[in-house]
Amino acid sequence: MQFDAYVQRRRAWTGEQRLMAAILEDAVDVCTSPATLANAKRQRLQREGMVWLRSNDRARMFSFLRVCEALDLDPGTIRRGVYLRRAEACPPNGPPGVTGEGVGRSVPTPPRRSG
Repeated sequence: MQFDAYVQRRRAWTGEQRLMAAILEDAVDVCTSPATLANAKRQRLQREGMVWLRSNDRARMFSFLRVCEALDLDPGTIRRGVYLRRAEACPPNGPPGVTGEGVGRSVPTPPRRSG
């Protein structure tokens, strides 16, 4: 039933709301796709997307909170969903340098110096 209401509401969206939905959908896709160390551009986009998603800024027209407000979405629910999808995409023993918020971190450790 909720999905039907979402589809009905989406049909009535303005062009600005459709643009905001596209921005949000792209950010969620970027933030939840596994990044690899071999792809620096993807990692940068993912970091920028997570900064945008975590921001509580309401001053900018296309800030995460303003987008959620315009689409009548709960920002906390969106954030939790992204964090969960990130955790599933990268388990604690996953590729180094790829982490999910509040999830076991997989960070490369520097080599020990002998001496």
